[in-house]
Amino acid sequence: MADARAGADPAASGWKGWLAGKAQSWFNHLTTKEYESNEDCKTPKQIKDRARARLQGYAAMCLVGLGTMHWGGAAKVLEHMAGMSQANKEWTNTCVRFLTISFICSLLGLAAGTFPTTAPWALFFGGLGAWQSMLFVIALFHLETMEYYVDPNDAKYSFYVSATVFSFYWSHTAQDPLFLHDFGKIVAGALCNLFFAIRWLWECKGALGRCIWKVLCCSANPRNLLPFRVNHRRNS
Repeated sequence: MADARAGADPAASGWKGWLAGKAQSWFNHLTTKEYESNEDCKTPKQIKDRARARLQGYAAMCLVGLGTMHWGGAAKVLEHMAGMSQANKEWTNTCVRFLTISFICSLLGLAAGTFPTTAPWALFFGGLGAWQSMLFVIALFHLETMEYYVDPNDAKYSFYVSATVFSFYWSHTAQDPLFLHDFGKIVAGALCNLFFAIRWLWECKGALGRCIWKVLCCSANPRNLLPFRVNHRRNS
């Protein structure tokens, strides 16, 4: 056994160790919230006070969502949509399911924010409920303004875009729940890598980058890919 270890390739062992270290570092970064990264410099009381302050904010946002659901006219809007057309009835059925999930998540978030010392996974459920409450507010706004769109489908697309942008921003600000924060990190990392890859192609590989850019920009008109002289001769 000792001879086998002694005969192992040092380069391969070093490469495997480097790869394992990078994977562990990436996993730790993915599963750690930014506001938890400096907990070593704080006392347990400071950590508890910070968590309680966050839960109070989550509970307040859950109250906003629940209040909007009951006193914001959601039932009247859905009743109006259901009586318009068969397509709207199917869309109303989808909205009711989404509102039911948001309602349950808001209740869980409110319970976690009200009883933080005994609630299991209080920050998770508090952040989940507050996030769903805000998504409900966005959904209710689009439901109430759907009749003013030229095409009602535009309201759906507007909701999808608005909910995606808000969820991405929420994942980096509130950072609760953790799975949403992880998803936001992955998306941000992918966008940054794509930006730097395009920049590298453009700056370091100028000719190749400009060629790819020209293909992407001129794919609608293949004649634009030809040299100017060839185009000029054909036009003449």
